[in-house]
Amino acid sequence: MVYKSQSHKDTKSQDHKVTRSQGYKVVKSQGRCLRFIGLVFVLFCFMTTKITSADESQKIKVVATFSILGDWVQNVAGVDADVQILVGANSDVHTFEPTPREMKILQQADIILENGAKLESWLDDLYQSSQSKAERIEVIQGLNLIAVDHRDEDVHKKESHHHSDQDPHVWHDVALVIKIIERIDSELSDKDPIHASTYHANAQQYIQELKDLDVWITDQVKKIPPARRKLVTSHDSFGYFARRYGFIIIGAAVNSFTTEAFDPSAARIAQLISKVRSENVSAVFTENMFNNQLIKALADEAQVTLAPPLYSGALGETQSEGSTYIEMMKYNIKQITEVLK
Repeated sequence: MVYKSQSHKDTKSQDHKVTRSQGYKVVKSQGRCLRFIGLVFVLFCFMTTKITSADESQKIKVVATFSILGDWVQNVAGVDADVQILVGANSDVHTFEPTPREMKILQQADIILENGAKLESWLDDLYQSSQSKAERIEVIQGLNLIAVDHRDEDVHKKESHHHSDQDPHVWHDVALVIKIIERIDSELSDKDPIHASTYHANAQQYIQELKDLDVWITDQVKKIPPARRKLVTSHDSFGYFARRYGFIIIGAAVNSFTTEAFDPSAARIAQLISKVRSENVSAVFTENMFNNQLIKALADEAQVTLAPPLYSGALGETQSEGSTYIEMMKYNIKQITEVLK
């Protein structure tokens, strides 16, 4: 019979105790390590949040008065400025009525970029009421603008002081828009020199896209016979488009550069119908932010095609065919070309 020695048992037991003790120490050490890593992670997240918040608060606050201008500004500003838009998509900048929201935005602004030529007829009063200290910049100042003769316009005489002697709808001429982008680049860079190089790089990239757009529009217009390049729209807002791309404006249902207008007289509508017929106009165009009952009636009476709405003074909603300036222009050209070619 073989007997196991007691000392062997004791040694094995002691080894087992040591192993268990070492295991406890390892687990305990690992737990402390994990808690330390967790603490470091929480601190990192907290510090990152604080830095991000500080960066956000340090961005210059830029206000653009309406959706088309807002898209231009956002393309130049990128992520380095906080851009707010007063008059949003599918909203008429002519007839906009400010609320306390817009007053608060102006109060917090560092710079206000506006179209000019009295497009934003409500802005002077809003700016004064808000007591904003922001610098106001008219982005179309210095451009080759179309002069306006108001003598035959369908407008309220008492509101005639709101109307400029120049057509404000410059965005339908891409070549003018390129000059506006250069102006926006300059103004943002002066206001925020730390990010000037980024603004300039963004502007140059967007300008190249606009140059490509301008060439594309010119090529598309060639599909339309010159004799058919005639436009009749809801209101008189496509003058710059006509001048740049070789169209003739036959007339508008409301003979005004603003949508703040009286319904035209029956005699003037009859005169326009007669002109549509004599000029062999093939279609009339409605607009995305205009009451188009009048233009529909005109199309019926003149027996011409009622074309799909064009984007005239505002971008479309997100996911629409006109949610950006470039998309808006491409959509308009496709509609015009399809109907008139």
